[in-house]
Amino acid sequence: MIKIAIADNSELYLKRLHDYWSRAYGSSAMMIYIYKDIGHLLEEMQTQRFDIVLVSSQMEMDWEGLPGRVLKLILLPGRTDGEMDGIPALAKNGNADELYHKIMELYDNHMNISRQALPGQMVFFTSGTGGCGTTSAAIAYGKHLAGMGRKVLYISLEEAGGIEEAMTGGGEKNMEDLFYLCKTGRKNVSYSMESIVSVDESGLQYILPCKNPLELMEKDAGEIGNMLATVTEKGAFDVVITDRRLALDQVGMELLKMADRVVLVARTGYMEGSKQRRTLAFLEEVNARSFPCMQKLRILYNKSAQAQDSRPEVIGALPMVAEKNPRAVTGALKDYDLYEAILMEN
Repeated sequence: MIKIAIADNSELYLKRLHDYWSRAYGSSAMMIYIYKDIGHLLEEMQTQRFDIVLVSSQMEMDWEGLPGRVLKLILLPGRTDGEMDGIPALAKNGNADELYHKIMELYDNHMNISRQALPGQMVFFTSGTGGCGTTSAAIAYGKHLAGMGRKVLYISLEEAGGIEEAMTGGGEKNMEDLFYLCKTGRKNVSYSMESIVSVDESGLQYILPCKNPLELMEKDAGEIGNMLATVTEKGAFDVVITDRRLALDQVGMELLKMADRVVLVARTGYMEGSKQRRTLAFLEEVNARSFPCMQKLRILYNKSAQAQDSRPEVIGALPMVAEKNPRAVTGALKDYDLYEAILMEN
């Protein structure tokens, strides 16, 4: 779901635009936030993550303070588009449908360009069924990249996920400290993060879970999105890996949208195959209705002798490991060449 913030002096204009776009384009594809006061918008941006920010040319806006992922746009009075200080400026008094489509076209172009320019890439491991070993596959992938000399950070977003047994070198700080760091917006995030991350003997850096699982469960999509955007953009990591069950909630949709790659972990079997088809149907529906996600998709079979199907998204299969210790499991799975296909372009 795309989140759009619009700031303008005219409350009537904001309400009319909000109501018309909500009716015409539906609340399932986007959420519109309107602000008559620029201070209120800036305050909201401390915890809320927006994809597009439009601000009237008659308002003072600190554009430099916005993350690189955000599409910055200016609303101009009148009916003629233009540009101000390198920022696209769109006429606010024209056709509302034309304004919407111009914004969406600029957003698509912005996302393609900004993702290529970002220093870090985000890989989201998920699964439509339980028992697939999604966390083990995600950690093994992180250890694989770390073994190749890449600077990698792993963050588990599973509420009840316990990753400590799969890692060495645990520290004192955890994800609560990471959320606080990203919320305060400290300038030198990369340096401050060094005191928060733990480092496994493989070289994989990771964040310990919150001591109280409710702390993570209470975070909304905006807070989680802001944290991941900050880490990806300012954390100086080559790859940020996260994992979470595939869900229809706002956090799940945010992760699907933000990720450079979505790795769907699957298992062979009749019931698993049926659930897998339903999961793929869901992703195709998201792709058609909300935002592109199928082009990001890679399918990885785990605990399987071979992949179940020959879809072009399938990158291979990881075998069942007899070991029961999570550290031994991820250690046994980290050296497979198929991981190279995850970030490889089609």
